[in-house]
Amino acid sequence: MTIANEVLTDAAARDALRQLDHANQLAQQSMAEDRLPSLVSADQAIQQAADEARIQLLRNRAKRQRDRGIQGLARRHDGVASMIRTVELQERVVGSAFERYYASIEHGIHFIVKLGGFFVGDANAEKLLDTIKEKIAEMEGRIRKEASQIALVLEAHAENAEWIRPEYSNPAARHTVQIRTPLANRVATAFLLQDRYLQNLNQLVWNGEADGDDVEQTEYQIKKEVRDLAQFIARTLRGIQNKTEVKEPAPTAASQLATAPAVA
Repeated sequence: MTIANEVLTDAAARDALRQLDHANQLAQQSMAEDRLPSLVSADQAIQQAADEARIQLLRNRAKRQRDRGIQGLARRHDGVASMIRTVELQERVVGSAFERYYASIEHGIHFIVKLGGFFVGDANAEKLLDTIKEKIAEMEGRIRKEASQIALVLEAHAENAEWIRPEYSNPAARHTVQIRTPLANRVATAFLLQDRYLQNLNQLVWNGEADGDDVEQTEYQIKKEVRDLAQFIARTLRGIQNKTEVKEPAPTAASQLATAPAVA
């Protein structure tokens, strides 16, 4: 899986570092702007203006994240065994999360699978992948359990002529992506499962079988799970990169004396 025990040529080592830098940059960009600055004011009018400014700031940040994420989704990597898959998502929240985070998740997983052992050792790389697998499995398990419950309700109304089936004018997101690992492919499938579940949940809302709060809670859960996975990968890549950075040694007393200017 990884190459911890292989002797890399200079060119291969440089390529590994380049891939680490690129994966880390993509991951940090996808996460860097998730936090808003904290603004506090006792004056209500000022606070309202500050809140509106923060909302606009959030929108602008999310747009920048999506723009960078979309560029990552369109990127192609030659000479790598992979699959080209079109992911079409109808729900706005799921589509936005896919555009913001999937490219960095896919890239990070591929890096850890391919080169993680070289930087942190095979055993540590396996532990990192196990954690990623656990997070993906939790996401898959939750959505499949909830989807099966909704399927029973929809099945009961299959012959109901008055049952409303809302439609979507256009998908919220549609991208053809290159996927280089089975794990990243599972993440893409999880997005599609989340999207289908939200579509069915909204169908229940339209027919009075569920509340709008259920949709909001599910949207929050989806965003949280995807963000947590992206954050874990981003922290991992940053930690690996920190280990590769060459730090200047702290000056010793002798070296300070040697470089100190002479006193006349």
